[in-house]
Amino acid sequence: MTKIAIIGAGPGGLALAVALRQYGITPIIFERARDLSQSGSAITVFPNGLRALDACAAGLAAQVMAAGQPVHSVTLRNNLGQTFFESPVTMQARYGYPMVNIRWATLRAVLAAQLPLGSIRFGMTCEQLRQTEHGVMLHFANGETVMADFVVAADGIGSQLRQQFYPASKPRYSGRFSWRGIVHMPRGEFRAHRSVITTSDTGKTFMTADMGDGFVYWSAGMLLPNPTTAPEATPAEFAQQHLLAAFADWGEPVLGLIGATPADEIIARAICDCAPLPTWRNGRMMLMGDAAHPMTPALGQGANTAFEDACELADALAADGDQDDSLAAYEARRIPRTSIIQVRSSAQGARAYETNHEQHLRESADKMWRNQHEFEDWLYQFQPSNALKQAAQSFIEAV
Repeated sequence: MTKIAIIGAGPGGLALAVALRQYGITPIIFERARDLSQSGSAITVFPNGLRALDACAAGLAAQVMAAGQPVHSVTLRNNLGQTFFESPVTMQARYGYPMVNIRWATLRAVLAAQLPLGSIRFGMTCEQLRQTEHGVMLHFANGETVMADFVVAADGIGSQLRQQFYPASKPRYSGRFSWRGIVHMPRGEFRAHRSVITTSDTGKTFMTADMGDGFVYWSAGMLLPNPTTAPEATPAEFAQQHLLAAFADWGEPVLGLIGATPADEIIARAICDCAPLPTWRNGRMMLMGDAAHPMTPALGQGANTAFEDACELADALAADGDQDDSLAAYEARRIPRTSIIQVRSSAQGARAYETNHEQHLRESADKMWRNQHEFEDWLYQFQPSNALKQAAQSFIEAV
């Protein structure tokens, strides 16, 4: 019997597996994809996420930082190229960890490298879970069944297990759609270690981030009341043509980045979240990450809160004493925090697409950033449980 089964080999599921190893537990991860090569474009890891990764395994944050590109400044501008706000990123000094951009595939590779061979079973799509008095029976699309003591659903916003146990919790469309990609640009075209957010009075946004080695990550977003009209399921060339037409009056570097990205590498998705759940647990099953608390990307906290889940849930699953009590305490710590982040992400994301967003930023940029500090302190100064930090340190010393 598998002691702990994790459904999904995204960053959250992988981080949980790494954290559990510090307690001598090696779970099996079941992943629907055939390998970890899917790009997923790029994400930003913030100080709270890096601190959580260090709790999962001492020194893990340093590996992620070495594989990514730290952000030193953020610039806000309009689609005419006028800069109206630029600020240095001082997270390293303020919180002890930096803000780092990293490729999705690279992040997964760093995490997977911490696990022994055979820890991940690919091509395994979990369709249903059935609990018995002896454990949990997992049913997969290929007809295979697996028995486990406990199951963690880390299979994203489209989680089959969340739909099974919480059918009313369905993804809700935000009214916005996004496209993103990574492209290599000529040296000197973009300032190193800088992210740029460009807004307009039409509800469109465009973001660029330096990924190092001449690569630039970009993300385009716009209002789209009916997501079924989006060029998401159409040929890749159409999505690229749609973007070039939609941003035709924006000039460079926007059009150059879109046009230079191979059409079949542009990732499109509707921006969705879910309303906060009152519980993530059903018997021997626990939701985590986007399966438990999917949020819009406005604050960039999806993967970061999944890393927080990972270190805290590992601590709860390995705790001595009554497991029901430890898991109840875990939910009591995690659900209020992630609910706040979900709600704030939703509100801030909606604000970013309003037609007067540029005027709002121009008038209140300094004030807005000052008022952000209290929230950012609460967000980025996340402290993992002492038990897990001690376990990680003991593991390092033992080897």
